[in-house]
Amino acid sequence: MASQETRRHSLPVNTIDRRSICVQDVVCNQRAATQRERHSHGPRAVSVLTHPSPQPTPKRRSDPKMTVLAPRALDAENDGELSTGWHPKGLWIPAAAVTGWFLWAYFHLRPAGSVDSAAHPFAAYGPWSYGHLAYSDVISLYYAFHLGNHALPYVHTRVEYPVLTGIFMWLATWAPGVQGYFLASGLGLLACALGTLYFLHRIDWRFAWSFALCPLLLVYGLLNWDLLAIFFMVAGWAQLRARRYAWAGVLLSLGVWAKFFPIILLFYCVISLLRDPRHRVHARKMVLWSGMAALIVNAPFAVANVGNWDHFFVFNARRGGTSRRSIRGTER
Repeated sequence: MASQETRRHSLPVNTIDRRSICVQDVVCNQRAATQRERHSHGPRAVSVLTHPSPQPTPKRRSDPKMTVLAPRALDAENDGELSTGWHPKGLWIPAAAVTGWFLWAYFHLRPAGSVDSAAHPFAAYGPWSYGHLAYSDVISLYYAFHLGNHALPYVHTRVEYPVLTGIFMWLATWAPGVQGYFLASGLGLLACALGTLYFLHRIDWRFAWSFALCPLLLVYGLLNWDLLAIFFMVAGWAQLRARRYAWAGVLLSLGVWAKFFPIILLFYCVISLLRDPRHRVHARKMVLWSGMAALIVNAPFAVANVGNWDHFFVFNARRGGTSRRSIRGTER
């Protein structure tokens, strides 16, 4: 220690001054560099450096009791968000695919002029449709039910389908001839398919793509009126996911009175809601509104002609299958 003190005091004065000046220069250079860096990045960079970034807000979780209805079924944050453009989540490409299937089906299934000009079009349509693999109930029942006379279903004639399908058929008959009827029916069913695609896209864009790319649309899109019921069923399911229980009950009920098979989904939704005491009030609301919709749709026709209105139930109760014997028994 003594030797170090002696060595320090033995250094010249000018050497000590030079060392202190060098240290001061280093400190000044560091301060200047810091100021230049701050000015080059701007005040926003300074605020980022001085203030911590906010933590992301956690997403609101859906009710765990309601996940029995569907995965992510009742998360309202994702409901209603539609992306546009040519992104995979967009709606334009699936809509174009659905339209393409229907155009293909329409030009393949529309009857030839020889069928309509025949003395008995209904008898001529069968051999032509089976020979060309182009059969459609939409056209066959036009001849079988004499829809060209604009007879009102369930009032003037019997129809083997629920009320909304009969009304759909009757509205299409106001187009001229069987060609106009088939075109009007095709446009109506295409609208139902696009509506189904829309609600599937609200649920999950992958569901919409799966529906749009399904080749069964070519086979079944214009074979029957199933897409009318499918549209109401998917729309009701989407409303249930959005916790609009009254609308869900109404739409599912309309689906039942279009093709009857959506009654399975209606029962499932009501039972799922009843399993949780907190949602039993919603189940009662669904039942109430679905019953009101069924009454409004069916009551006018049941009052006008109950014998024609209940033909749907009688026909299917006696059917017992799809064999020729059972079908002949219902025609008597």
